Amino acid sequence: MKTYQQKQAPVKGQIAPPPLFKITSLAVAAAFCVPQQAHAACSGSSTVSCTGSLSGSLSYGSGTSEIDLVNANLSGTVTWNNPTGPSVITISGSTLSTNTGQAFSVNNANGALSMSLDAASQITSPNSGSGAVSLTTSTSNTGDILLNSAASVSGKGGLLTWNNGSGSITMSNSGSVVSNNQSGLGATTAAGGSISITNASGGQTQASNGNAIDTHSNGASGDTVIVNNGSAISTGNASGINSTSNGGNIAIQNNGQVVAGGTAITASNTGAGNITINSSGTINQAGTAAAAISVNSNGGQVGIDTRAGSVNGSIFVTANNGGVQATVGNIASNSNAVVVTYTGSNANAGGVSLNTAAGTDVSTSFAGIAVTSQGNNGGISVTTNGTIGGAQAVRNGVIGSITASGNNANVQMQLNNTVNAVRTAIAGSTAGNGNVSIVSQAALASQQGHGISASSAGGNVSVTANGAVTGVTAIRGSSTSGNVALTANANTTGTGAVALSGNQLSGAALQVANAVQATVDNYASATTQSVSVAAVDVNAGSAIVNNHAGALLAGAGDFAINGRNGNVTVNNDGTITGYVTLQGSGNTFNNNSSHSLDLRNYVAGVQNVAVAQINGVFNNNADGVLRVLAVNAPQSVNNAGAWQTGGSQLPGNGVVQGQLTGVSNFNNSGTITLQSADIGAAQAVAGKLLVITGGQTAGASGGGTYTSNGGQLRLDAVLNQGGAASLNDMLVVDRTAVGSGGATRVSVNNVGGLGGYTGNGPSDGIELIKVLDAGYSAANAFSLAAPLGAGAFQYSLRQADGQNWYLQTTDLVPLAKIQAMLPVALSQYGLDTLGTLWQRVGSRRYQPQQQEEAGRPAAWVRAGGHRGYTEGSIAGNGFSYASSYQLNDDFIEIGADHRLWQSGKGSWIGSLFGSHGNGSMKLQNGADGRADLSSNSLGLAATWYGNNGYYLDMLGKWSRIGTRLAATGVNGSPDGYSALFSLETGYQRAISRDWSVVPQLQLVWQDNRLDGYTDSNGVKQQADNDRNLMGRLGVAMRYAKPEAEGRGFNGYIKADLLHSFQNSGLVTFSGTPLAFQSSRNSMELGVGGNWSNAKRTVDTYVELNYRHALGGNAGYTAGGMLGARYHW
Repeated sequence: MKTYQQKQAPVKGQIAPPPLFKITSLAVAAAFCVPQQAHAACSGSSTVSCTGSLSGSLSYGSGTSEIDLVNANLSGTVTWNNPTGPSVITISGSTLSTNTGQAFSVNNANGALSMSLDAASQITSPNSGSGAVSLTTSTSNTGDILLNSAASVSGKGGLLTWNNGSGSITMSNSGSVVSNNQSGLGATTAAGGSISITNASGGQTQASNGNAIDTHSNGASGDTVIVNNGSAISTGNASGINSTSNGGNIAIQNNGQVVAGGTAITASNTGAGNITINSSGTINQAGTAAAAISVNSNGGQVGIDTRAGSVNGSIFVTANNGGVQATVGNIASNSNAVVVTYTGSNANAGGVSLNTAAGTDVSTSFAGIAVTSQGNNGGISVTTNGTIGGAQAVRNGVIGSITASGNNANVQMQLNNTVNAVRTAIAGSTAGNGNVSIVSQAALASQQGHGISASSAGGNVSVTANGAVTGVTAIRGSSTSGNVALTANANTTGTGAVALSGNQLSGAALQVANAVQATVDNYASATTQSVSVAAVDVNAGSAIVNNHAGALLAGAGDFAINGRNGNVTVNNDGTITGYVTLQGSGNTFNNNSSHSLDLRNYVAGVQNVAVAQINGVFNNNADGVLRVLAVNAPQSVNNAGAWQTGGSQLPGNGVVQGQLTGVSNFNNSGTITLQSADIGAAQAVAGKLLVITGGQTAGASGGGTYTSNGGQLRLDAVLNQGGAASLNDMLVVDRTAVGSGGATRVSVNNVGGLGGYTGNGPSDGIELIKVLDAGYSAANAFSLAAPLGAGAFQYSLRQADGQNWYLQTTDLVPLAKIQAMLPVALSQYGLDTLGTLWQRVGSRRYQPQQQEEAGRPAAWVRAGGHRGYTEGSIAGNGFSYASSYQLNDDFIEIGADHRLWQSGKGSWIGSLFGSHGNGSMKLQNGADGRADLSSNSLGLAATWYGNNGYYLDMLGKWSRIGTRLAATGVNGSPDGYSALFSLETGYQRAISRDWSVVPQLQLVWQDNRLDGYTDSNGVKQQADNDRNLMGRLGVAMRYAKPEAEGRGFNGYIKADLLHSFQNSGLVTFSGTPLAFQSSRNSMELGVGGNWSNAKRTVDTYVELNYRHALGGNAGYTAGGMLGARYHW
């Protein structure tokens, strides 16, 4: 008896097919559907139908084409060997169970094979290693295998199919398949046939120590499609879905649940076929070390999409040439979450494109995403729309690396959501000449590594951070022979302070480790937490650092920028706090920001000298502000490298020193300030110092030039007598020049100085600006921005020795001038409103023949005004300053006369009067100040009119005086009073019938007193008083027209000499005695007249006069008066 055995050898990793049944003479009988034990429940030969209870095994041969088990209950096996042509198997409502072999096995050598099992059926084969159901076609068979199961199947294996011919396999399970040692659903093709397996919704496929769904396409072609809408579960170290192919495409669609103790989904293609895995369900790797998805592709495209599902476990992809396109969703893994290893060896290698979906998270304590391209071709593109490390910090966030030096493809990374990592958050690198581009839109954080690291051996590197970045180095870029551009649109924080390798330091917020040309753009806050590293660290052949408007560069140790090589251009439109070190040469610092470059070196409680190494040109442009920041209450002070000169102090509480070294040219069109109010000092302190030098050592000229193009210099100073008493901020430069913008305007804030006379010698005064090179100090480099005064003194900025610039007192402040000249002006005002007897009551009454009329009671009124100018000088202890003022006044006076006594020799007339006057004293010759005067007066007079032409007038007047003093930026209102006494005498002698000469003599004594006051700046000023005696000697030529028709007219011309017995008014202003000296002598010419009406009851009188100073000081007064008298 001859035995025939199937020769197909099993493929490694797949389920071995069952052996062919032995064909004997008894098998010939089986061909006629004769079971080994006869059962009346089966009938038919070509089509066999079985029903009812059966026992034993059924065996069929080539004469049978269809087997139907309907409502059958079989305890045994069914074998069908070499059916005739296409074979059909239908199992409905039946139960098959056996303890030996397969419950149902078919070997078809002649055609297609189709099997269906309904949901009411159950197949059990616990001991068969080849499956509960085994369908096999021979190598010569071109037919397909179709298996549809809704039944409950259990056994050592599940539903297993082998197509050893060229046909395909299609399987569908909507029931339950449980395999205890082999695959649950298995399909193997040998010669290029396609495979399609559907685990339908509700279908449960479970394998213990075997793959739940297992396919093998062993031919050079033939696609595999696996759709899981149910559950595919594998326990032990096997897969939920496993698919291999030698060339055909693999497509896996999971809409249900895949659970495995080993790799949940495994796909491997050793040929050029593509692999596609899409999952909208769950993929759960239930073990501790294996992957959720593992893909190995030798040449085809790899596509993975899990965005609509969830993955518990890792995704591992190894691919060659064909390219990888992956979009992943939620991933939770206890290993590296996504690892793609790609090798591109041909020119059209597709590279890797990996995306994460929005609203998802990659969670693992290991690496989040790691993509490596190992061949000479194929780039990397990674886009994250979900979070990385949202649930827990990943070890590394997203890593993209091209490792082959011959690979010139690019690395592109777009991070649209947060990354939270223990080590590196984002890293993109290439060993080739390709470019690396990284763009982040959300916050990235690394606890122990870089926030973003980008490097290329030969290409360009670009990093743009639109979200906050934190890392040991927040953002790091490097290219050996390419350019690097770093852009931070959000805050960056460097947290580290240890050497990484060589001279590369961690800890910077923005670092260019190496580049041919580097560009760093900071639009936000770039800071460090380490005191030993700079916020921006650049090592490049040439570099541009742009700190944009509103941005901040600041290191924890005040180290702001470190340029380690080449030439660096810094454009500051924001705020830079600390110091910069530009170690190369040919550097340029453009300070454009009103928010300033703030020099400071304050480290761990220790205040140091803030030294900024420029080694090139510094342009402090029109809107630029350069400050040296104050340190309030430092724990300690390190004065190493400090320099002290002039009125400066060594650094200490509130006192700072800044040095700009290596500055070949400092072009100033902006603002330099050391003023305490500008630099954040707790209180105003003078003595700060800023050194700008072309050398590296303060105090020694390095040949650098300070070029003034306008701009400002703001300093604090104690305004006093200067010299050894000086205490002030200082600017020290090597040389000066003046550009098209003109002089630097110097603003000085007085820190408690009371003023003082400095002298005007070549080294007198307060030295504000020191120029080290005597032959290179431009004459017009500096000027005061505004009038500067303290106490009584006005300060000017002068290049007194032709080299350095000093504050020297060259005048008095306007308010001091006003107060110093006010006593003299009040005396003039008193004289102007007093006048002479003729000015007060007219000249008609002096005629002897009119004594009777003169004695009658009378009331009178008069008004007058004067406009005058007075020159003089205000002197003090060792100084004298020319000064002048204009005095304008007007008044009105009302009085009454009454005869007190009369005799044959003459009459005494008494007068009572009151007046109100106003005056305005204005400083002249460019000085800005004025005093407004007002007075209310009451006076008494007694006048003797002798019949012999002699008269004597005695007068006393008391006035209440109000003043308002106003000068630039200050005002005050001292009030007071004035007492005035006048004695005047004259004698009229006729020289013709109409003319007479009247010599006159008058003495006027005044006592003017003003109260002390506090000006608007809070300065208390002392009370002042001034006494003065003035004499007038004059003569008048009087003309009396002969009276006609009762009317009378007389007129006169006069000439007077006036002498002040005290030519100065002495006052004390802010503690400084001041005396205004003007001309003591003056001459006055006047013309006047008197007219009476016919009834002799009304007199009107007028006078115009002009007074001119005699002597060295000019002065004049022009005035006029008009009066009227009524008597009865």
